[in-house]
Amino acid sequence: MITVRVNQIILSIAAALFFLFVKPLPLLTQSQPLNKNSSKETESPLRPETPETMIEAIRQRNEDIDKKSEALKVKEQRLQIMAQEISSMIKKHTQILEDISQQKAQKKSKMALEQEERYRRISKIYEKMPPEDAATRIDKMKESLALNLLRVIKPKSVAQILIGLSPTKAAKLSEKLSRKPR
Repeated sequence: MITVRVNQIILSIAAALFFLFVKPLPLLTQSQPLNKNSSKETESPLRPETPETMIEAIRQRNEDIDKKSEALKVKEQRLQIMAQEISSMIKKHTQILEDISQQKAQKKSKMALEQEERYRRISKIYEKMPPEDAATRIDKMKESLALNLLRVIKPKSVAQILIGLSPTKAAKLSEKLSRKPR
């Protein structure tokens, strides 16, 4: 019984080795005749057997490589063109952003000058009124507006206005006036 089993295993291994190392026959369809003349049609492209077929396979492979190489060159050229276009677009957009930044800075500067001019006009009004009246009005306005007005009013008038304010408010405004304006 053991010898029968060993013989079956040996036969299985031999059959497996036979099919691994022997060239398999191509599968025949009903349209293919079984004759020796059709061997060129059924040859495996992986195993050329004659020098002519080997040369033909190498030539075909070289043609394929040349075609792929040409396609890669075309793609590289397209990529280079696209890279140049993207680079020019980046430069263009960077310039636009710089122009916008300059325009914003000019507009901000212009607005600051206009605001400064408004403070000067109002400060002239406060300089002409009696210091007690100016102090009463400045005491009631927002601190930021009061500071901006006091910065453009003549120092002699500012002194008279601060005298008319409460000591704590005058000290607070004086302290903030001594700092650099923002």
